[in-house]
Amino acid sequence: MAISQGLTPTMGRDFATAIVLGYFNQWASAVGHAEADRSEDYFVSIGGMGWDRARKRPKLLLITNGTLISTAHDFRSPEVARIGRLVGGININISDIIRRIRERAVELGIALDEPFYYAPGDFQFDRIIKRVQEERDGRIRRLRADKKKSAAMRKHMRRSDIKAVHDIKYEGLEA
Repeated sequence: MAISQGLTPTMGRDFATAIVLGYFNQWASAVGHAEADRSEDYFVSIGGMGWDRARKRPKLLLITNGTLISTAHDFRSPEVARIGRLVGGININISDIIRRIRERAVELGIALDEPFYYAPGDFQFDRIIKRVQEERDGRIRRLRADKKKSAAMRKHMRRSDIKAVHDIKYEGLEA
């Protein structure tokens, strides 16, 4: 929730929500790495690729996670370079967020010494990320199927050559 609220002023609520909900694997991976190596800061980085002049925003947003050096490397990779030019980016310091949450918890007398997420290499780490991705993909498939059904129904309802009797006005006839 805090991450979505932090992204909203820059990206808008729709994009922020889509990024947080749709890319849990990136967030969870960054949290796991940040918890496993507290000496290094880990980030979720969002890079804008290409510029859409009509919409006044990047054409595509790419999301990755890791240290600043590794995320910068991700955006400079040959695969990404083929997509277009990096026109801007945002780095969310997950390690800093975790530190601030823990500091506030201590002030309130709450012990948050245990990790928030499993460390990379733990069998639960990959299992949970995979499960969330499968659930997300299943929801997307169901949503697309429902949209197709809904579109077909609307198409049938818009037919002008089929009407209900009470929709037809008879001129000169009284009921």
